[in-house]
Amino acid sequence: MLISILLPFLLSTQAGPLPPSESKALSETLKKAQEVNSPRPCPVPESEFDRWAPLPECGVNQEVPRVYIKKYPKHFRFGITPLGAEVNDAVSKAFDRRTKDPNFSGAVYFGNGPIYGPGGAAKGYLKSGGKVISKISCDPDPADGNWGKENGVFVAYRKRISAAGGGFTVPDLDAPGEHRYRVISTRTLCNQCGLLQNEPKKWESDGEDLIQCDQIDFAIQSGPAILLEGKNRVPDLKGTQAPTRSLVGVMKDGSPVTVDVDGQASLSCIATEMEKSGITGLLHRDSTVVDVAIQDKSGNWNQHYPNVQSGNTNAASLLVIRNR
Repeated sequence: MLISILLPFLLSTQAGPLPPSESKALSETLKKAQEVNSPRPCPVPESEFDRWAPLPECGVNQEVPRVYIKKYPKHFRFGITPLGAEVNDAVSKAFDRRTKDPNFSGAVYFGNGPIYGPGGAAKGYLKSGGKVISKISCDPDPADGNWGKENGVFVAYRKRISAAGGGFTVPDLDAPGEHRYRVISTRTLCNQCGLLQNEPKKWESDGEDLIQCDQIDFAIQSGPAILLEGKNRVPDLKGTQAPTRSLVGVMKDGSPVTVDVDGQASLSCIATEMEKSGITGLLHRDSTVVDVAIQDKSGNWNQHYPNVQSGNTNAASLLVIRNR
């Protein structure tokens, strides 16, 4: 195609220099060809993290959604604070007492917790501080809440420790140091935790890449896992009904991230654009029912986003990310 476009110009150069008008046309044609054949730039480079950035590729009806990507050091701690019931304006109330409640000391992110049932009971796997709040569901109902297809679990875990006599031992979840993070399919995790019959565990040679339940310090089960092992798992999910979305995941370098989207955007497009921004695993936490407060690198808070758009700020638990 490019050759057929340029052929008249190439032939004309045999007779001598091109006239200025044709030279300009050739230059413009080459520029357009380079734009078509060049990979699309990273939509949100890391220099644009920790602030609201436009996501034009995912725009709907000429409206451009915004995305807030926050990357965390590996020693930061993810935790769930159960509220015991469905609470209105839960994030706002927690934010207001962030300097008074020791459980929120060092917090840089407050968000609504995972999906819940009647009375505020958590659904699916929920683990915080090494303690199980809700057991893993190995056979989630796609029609139940936020399950959807490609059900997955976001986990913070410790690598297994080599034993002196061979094999591996259970890590100390309370020991200081960095966690590892991963978005893993529910089926794979259930298999590694020994919850599926007739399916043996599959370990890699170093015993680190595939995890089991006693390695996990923190977990949220939800769905769908729109990015898993660096691949878009929802290329056909192009619906744009949700005005807001909240996701959690992991970067290529292993650092955890939160992704909050303000504006209509399909999960398929979010997966594609976030993968280009260096995210390899991304779990959809919630949509429509979204309320978060995020502290940026300067210490300022983007408080109570996006209240007006979501219309629902209820939560039965809080996701709190702390610098300690």
